[in-house]
Amino acid sequence: GDGDEETCPLCFCPADDAYELVACGHVFCRECLEGQFQGAHLQVEAPALPLTCVAEGCGAAVAWGDVVALASPAALSFMKRCAVAAHVLASAGSLRVCPQPG
Repeated sequence: GDGDEETCPLCFCPADDAYELVACGHVFCRECLEGQFQGAHLQVEAPALPLTCVAEGCGAAVAWGDVVALASPAALSFMKRCAVAAHVLASAGSLRVCPQPG
């Protein structure tokens, strides 16, 4: 209210090109969130899924629509593969990854 700008929980500056997460309403700089998703793609190990809001005390799962809107194509593809692998691993053997045809 009162024209105050939201503070980005990642850089602690007024949110530049503000982006509001669907699940929790926290506002971030668009560039900060894009960097966070790119960072998930560049990790040696699979990112912790689901991605969560890093605002203090939040931890809400980031909506897939937010990821699609902000992640690079390479990061999005990587996160999709990681999500499938995590789901299969969590299934306690009831699911398996099928080899590609051919």
